[in-house]
Amino acid sequence: MKDKELKKGPWEKVSVESQASLLHPMPLPLGGVVVLGEETLCYYNKEDKFSIDPPALKQCMISCVGKVDDWRCLLGDIHGNLYMLFVEKVERMNEDKAVVSGLRLELLGEVSVMVAIVIALRLEPLGKASMLYMGSN
Repeated sequence: MKDKELKKGPWEKVSVESQASLLHPMPLPLGGVVVLGEETLCYYNKEDKFSIDPPALKQCMISCVGKVDDWRCLLGDIHGNLYMLFVEKVERMNEDKAVVSGLRLELLGEVSVMVAIVIALRLEPLGKASMLYMGSN
C-alpha cells in the first residue's frame, strides 16, 4: 500500500486564483501547465512561474481552450469572445532549448458562445494546413 501513497513532486506548492477553472498542459520539452482563471492566466513549471491579469479578462470566465501549436492556444469565454494566448519564449543558445519568458493575450473577435474548441488540420500535398473548425452549442 505504501507505493500507492502520494509522494512529493518536483513542483513547489503555489497559490492560484480561487476562480481558476481550467488547466492547459504544455507539451514537452517545455512542459508545465497554464492555469486559466477568471481574471488571471498563469504558467507554471518546476522552474518558472508567469502570471498576467489582462483587462480583457475581467469578469469573463474562460469556458474552453484549444491548442493551435506548442506556443499558442485559442480561448473562448462565456460572452462569446475569442482570444489567442501566446506563450512567449526565449531560445537558450548554450542549452539548445527554449524557455518561457511570458504570456500575452490578444482578443481576436466575437463569435457564438462556445463550449469546445476543436482544431483539426488537413495537410495538402504541399504540406499546407488548410482547415480550422470551431464547435459551439
